[in-house]
Amino acid sequence: MDKDEQKRLKNRISELGREKRRLEGKLDKANRELGELRASERRAQAEMSDAQAAARRFRATHRQLSATYAAAAGAAGKEVRKVQGKIARVERDVSSLKAQIARAEQNIGETHSTLNAG
Repeated sequence: MDKDEQKRLKNRISELGREKRRLEGKLDKANRELGELRASERRAQAEMSDAQAAARRFRATHRQLSATYAAAAGAAGKEVRKVQGKIARVERDVSSLKAQIARAEQNIGETHSTLNAG
């Protein structure tokens, strides 16, 4: 092997060394970016997990609230029907009292007539 060929091979080795260092730099940069992306992915997954847990809690709370509201509505409906029943009874009582008063007035009138006739 002559000196020119040795020089050419040494230059090629140097060139390959520079290419290797350049590629190692790119690899380091890519590894850092990959680490950042994985950290970002972990954060996103944690946020997603938190959001899913919140959604499950909301659904459970929503079901509880729905059941509570349904129970409250049922209780309120029962109370309304109870009050409506009382109103109907009182209206019947009022009607009955009016009839009794009318009969009493009629009896008073008849009694006056009898008194005046006598």
